[in-house]
Amino acid sequence: DVTNPQQLHELDHVTLWHDRGVFHYITNFRERLNYFSLMNRVVKEEGYVILSAYNQDAQSVEAGLDVRRYNADMMRSFMGPGYYVVDSFDVTQQTANGEREPMVYALFKRVPYIEMG
Repeated sequence: DVTNPQQLHELDHVTLWHDRGVFHYITNFRERLNYFSLMNRVVKEEGYVILSAYNQDAQSVEAGLDVRRYNADMMRSFMGPGYYVVDSFDVTQQTANGEREPMVYALFKRVPYIEMG
């Protein structure tokens, strides 16, 4: 559970965090903070994050679960000043059963830590 991690805190640093199916299901504010905290702890300096989420055209409930819909600016805001957007785009995917899923993808790069002093 990325919103209440136990063993995930023991992960080594990673160069790439790729989430294409969890982020939009985290609708609770505290759980989003926990998710960000974990991601921020394990992504290396100058590492990358790829996020995919249902975009603003999607339904507010998918697969029987509430979803938080995003656009690129909302993702940028979530990531904060420690990351910058390399690229983002909207796309409509088609599932195996023919349903259309409007998605937003964003690639972020972690800003190198600069010591002030």
